[in-house]
Amino acid sequence: MIESVQQLCLQRLKSTEDYETAVRRHLMYFSQLAEKAKSHSGQERYQILHRLLVDRGNFDDAFTSGIHCGLVEESVKLALSLHHCLRAGGDLRLSQLWMERIVSVAESVPAPLMRQVNHAAAHTAYGMRNYGLAAERWTACLDISRQENRSDWATADSANLAMALMFMNEYLRARQLFDVAIIGFRECNNLRALARTLGNIALLCEREGDLPEATTHYNEAINLFRQIRDIPSTALGLNNLTSFHIQNSNYHEAHRALVEAVRLNRHPENPELFVQSVLSFALLTRAYGDPERAMYFYRAADALMDAFDLPGHPESLQTFDQERAILLECLGQEQYDACYRAGNTVTSEELYCVLDGCDLP
Repeated sequence: MIESVQQLCLQRLKSTEDYETAVRRHLMYFSQLAEKAKSHSGQERYQILHRLLVDRGNFDDAFTSGIHCGLVEESVKLALSLHHCLRAGGDLRLSQLWMERIVSVAESVPAPLMRQVNHAAAHTAYGMRNYGLAAERWTACLDISRQENRSDWATADSANLAMALMFMNEYLRARQLFDVAIIGFRECNNLRALARTLGNIALLCEREGDLPEATTHYNEAINLFRQIRDIPSTALGLNNLTSFHIQNSNYHEAHRALVEAVRLNRHPENPELFVQSVLSFALLTRAYGDPERAMYFYRAADALMDAFDLPGHPESLQTFDQERAILLECLGQEQYDACYRAGNTVTSEELYCVLDGCDLP
């Protein structure tokens, strides 16, 4: 009965001159809500996102009605806002579904907005490890940037495309694009983007087996982040350097980098970095032959994800699952259970004290 009344009201509204005004207001309401979610982080963002998802039927209606009224640009901007919120919340599947809807209607929008659409589609594909599609979309971004004579856009697009190509093992093309990006970021003095690109070049060198050059670029990136006082990026760079040293059995170098990362995140603005440091300690102590502490850190990281109300980290949890059998065999059931319980109840402040005093033999 209620649905019938709603349909009748909608039909009558469509026959009036006020229909387009109503659609614009509908779009504006959800656009403001989505923008509000983008401007917040943590629990506040998830609460706003939850409101959007609960009211998804009306959101869909606003998007569809906007397209039918010819308000394509406004509808695409609205859908992009939701897409960004979904991706930030870790829901890549739903984010991908919305991205497909956006791409299907966005051909007529202005070039700068079309670049945003391709950029968002590339990031979603990259997050889902569809590097071929990500490269295709970032290539489209780069073409638009060149057509619009925007060298700053082209520089960023070159760096992003290089990342996708690197994971497709097209190392030569990736290196060429990284070099273009480095020149562009230096010219405009974009030190943050320059540091990120140096970190990505380090990863490329690592994949190619050039470990000395990889070490050099990792440290260059970290030093630049320190210079601009970007603490979260410094900690992330140190976490990456830790993983690099662990993989190459340089355990004491890994420990040195990781201790600094933990100290930068004692009261973390981004708790995900703190959790990542805990996972790195688990990996480090496991590699160094200390399964008891490794088990403690793995379970503590898992518990902290719940305590900080973080979205899931499939790779981290998958690593923990893979390690369970190995650690159980090393420790025995009784000791395994004791370490599990200890890690399950630790607070972030207690864990910081443990990590700050954690040393290698």
